Amino acid sequence: MSKSVAADILGEFGRNIGIPELRFDDRNACCLIFDADILVNIGLEEEQERLVLFSYLGDLSRAIGGRQCAAMLEGNFFWRGTGGATLSLESASGGALLMQAVPLSGLRAGLFHDMVESFVNMAEYWMGRLRDLEGGADDRSTRSAEQHAPLGLRV
Repeated sequence: MSKSVAADILGEFGRNIGIPELRFDDRNACCLIFDADILVNIGLEEEQERLVLFSYLGDLSRAIGGRQCAAMLEGNFFWRGTGGATLSLESASGGALLMQAVPLSGLRAGLFHDMVESFVNMAEYWMGRLRDLEGGADDRSTRSAEQHAPLGLRV
């Protein structure tokens, strides 16, 4: 059931963005490229009944443990700097990735379109931010996606 729902959502999404032949391959995955350098993989995890979006943001191998990783951890804090996605480090490649699970329950093509658009924008933001940090930019000047409010309730 989840495979046919996901295929329908992906097909309608593809038609809406001008790729009417968009579909999952035999491994339940597909890949899209936005603005010539933002590669977004979309995978179906049938047993979990969800889609997974993930994008490679860049190589952190020279800066492991440095400012880039600290910025990623801060961005993951209550997902405030990621729009609900999660930043991670793939140890085998030293690459930074942005990932987001999208439950199929209640998902429609219009909502999926909005989620992919938001994901692409966040990937673009983090690619630039990590690149800037690698180049020595001041991290305080690159935090526009992360406006942190104090935690807790005021009574």
